[in-house]
Amino acid sequence: MRKILLFIFLLFYFPGYAQKINVGIRTGVSFSNFHDHYSPGIKQTPIIEMNQSPPDSPGQGGTSSFRHYYETDLVKDLRLGLFSYLFLEYEITQRLSAEIGFGYTQRGIDIEYGFTASDVDSDNNTVNLSYTFNRELRLDYISIPLTLQYKLDNRDRFYLIGGVYTSMAVDLFIKESMVTIDRQFFDPSGNNIRIQRSWHRMSISHINKFDGGFIAGFGMNLPISQKLSVGFDIRTAIGAMNVPRKYEEHGFQSFSESAKNIGLETGLRIRYNIYDGFRNGSAHCPYW
Repeated sequence: MRKILLFIFLLFYFPGYAQKINVGIRTGVSFSNFHDHYSPGIKQTPIIEMNQSPPDSPGQGGTSSFRHYYETDLVKDLRLGLFSYLFLEYEITQRLSAEIGFGYTQRGIDIEYGFTASDVDSDNNTVNLSYTFNRELRLDYISIPLTLQYKLDNRDRFYLIGGVYTSMAVDLFIKESMVTIDRQFFDPSGNNIRIQRSWHRMSISHINKFDGGFIAGFGMNLPISQKLSVGFDIRTAIGAMNVPRKYEEHGFQSFSESAKNIGLETGLRIRYNIYDGFRNGSAHCPYW
């Protein structure tokens, strides 16, 4: 936090040395998931045993320390959301600029995993098992990204992005949290003799108020006029702080304690030049 405050202080204290100062807005769609979250129960026991219910997660009133089994897909399990930021861009040299933003971003995860299995019990009945694991978590943040942008050409068209971010959580909404096991029993003649269903719903989770991590990406600017440009960028954010809080009491939806945010933001970037000063040492900023 001290580094962020120092960055903001320098940003406003030394504007006379800037090549350019731009303001703008970034808005678009976000894609999010978790990383370092994989801490499942054992696949063969007790999940796939035909006469057992789903295991309990820590703090959910059960006695088992097993977590529900799941597997993830980086693309299929992404949560689709929105983001919107205001930003101030400060050109340090002709090729290098610094940017500070302030805005809102949606993160979280959507998992839908399932498998089926078949076995024969002691009565020679066939047991077909269907297992599903659903988790839809909505995590929304107020975020402050601090980035450096390196221009790849003198015309300010293409650039690389690197930096850090800090965020404060404003909402956690559990849209879906369910583990379901269906068992169908068939006698040796193939007749369905009974159906069993068991499920486990989790509604209690706590998240850390603050998040932070690293940003990397690239972008492109298209000039509209001498002061106005429109473009787009793609930024990946990799969290460095654990999302769960009060893990020993409540667990975190079968995820591990070290679950962290990972996200990708892409969209429109509109930028307007408010200061062209100190070109060739002749100009000065009229606002300071």
